[in-house]
Amino acid sequence: MHDGFVRVEREAEVATRWLRWLPALLLAGLVFQSALAVRAALLLMLCAALSWIWDRLSLRALRYRRRFSEERAFLGEEITLTLEVRNAKALPVLLEIEDAFPGELPISGCEKALNPITKIYELRSFWLPAPFQRLQREFRIACTQRGYHTFGPALVTTGDALGLFTTRAQVPQRDRLIIYPRVYPVLTVPLPGKQPLGDRTSRQPLFEDPLRVAGVRPWQAGDGWRRVHWKATARYQRLLSRIYEPGEEAHVMLFLNTATLDPYWSGCVHEVFEQVVSVAASLILDWAEQRMPVGLAANAYWPGSDQWLRLAPGRSSEQVMRLLEMLAVVQGSPIIPIEELLLTQAARLPWGATLVLVTGILSPALLNALEDLARSGRKVALVALNDKPAAPLWQVKVYQAQLVEGTLLVEEVA
Repeated sequence: MHDGFVRVEREAEVATRWLRWLPALLLAGLVFQSALAVRAALLLMLCAALSWIWDRLSLRALRYRRRFSEERAFLGEEITLTLEVRNAKALPVLLEIEDAFPGELPISGCEKALNPITKIYELRSFWLPAPFQRLQREFRIACTQRGYHTFGPALVTTGDALGLFTTRAQVPQRDRLIIYPRVYPVLTVPLPGKQPLGDRTSRQPLFEDPLRVAGVRPWQAGDGWRRVHWKATARYQRLLSRIYEPGEEAHVMLFLNTATLDPYWSGCVHEVFEQVVSVAASLILDWAEQRMPVGLAANAYWPGSDQWLRLAPGRSSEQVMRLLEMLAVVQGSPIIPIEELLLTQAARLPWGATLVLVTGILSPALLNALEDLARSGRKVALVALNDKPAAPLWQVKVYQAQLVEGTLLVEEVA
């Protein structure tokens, strides 16, 4: 291994044919006292030896690397890819490089070819770096598809100047470009306050922990029966309600419905799914700017694994990056109905958390699950893209999202 190269193959078929006859040529020249034959044999032996040494040294002090102007980008942006070859020795090198590139991304200034054996798109380029020279080439990548896009490994072919020997080596280094979903500035009607997607009118503190009772107070209109302190009511002969201690700060858990058809396993409408992902990413960035702890759960697995796409609420800079990376790779392949995920994951969240569902389709089972969560005391909001419930949902705030002149309008449905 030399400077990141792993030698995988050497070829010397042509040189082998020549070398077979060189001893015979030299011997014939000596026997028949032919100075021309002796000189020719010695010259060819010298050329073969120099070519063999050149081939052996061709990969030394040689470096090939890729460099992105940005390793993370949003859908619709363009970035620059720089390919660099550096020859740090006193020997010129002739290189042919076949670098594996993602076929789904348009790259200006180059033509990718599909390798019929590996079924991988490759960029083939030729380089001739002089001694102690560094060469660079730049390409523009259009970020037209979200996801993780891998560049590499690369296969490098080199050898001597006469072409007698050939060496192939692999550059195992892989570089990854992450393309996030397209995001839009969010306009919410009414404008959001401390609660996501607008405040909920209530005489109670915004966030209370029902497991921590601080005292009692007279019952007020709007208090649910679950809030009544029945033992204190029986003792003092008047209706009393519990006073809860304040809970932790607001948490927002966004549930992403990866299903675009009902039933969920019947297929995927790509355009609708991409809109759902884009709305989710836009809302997450908007809440992150308001310093809200945000989490994400989807009814799908990480690609290539059996692990759920789920991240508990947080508000660090790394949290936002991880959420966007999750939305970059999520696929429209739901594993379970979203209502099942809602009911199971809600029990793991803090009591003051707000559950926000972003979906492209609605079903009776989904609407029933949202109302069940609201009846249990959860704060629930629904962000729908196309449809809206035929009837109002009990204690569930319903919003409709639509793109208007480059702005994501999230409007409350009356």
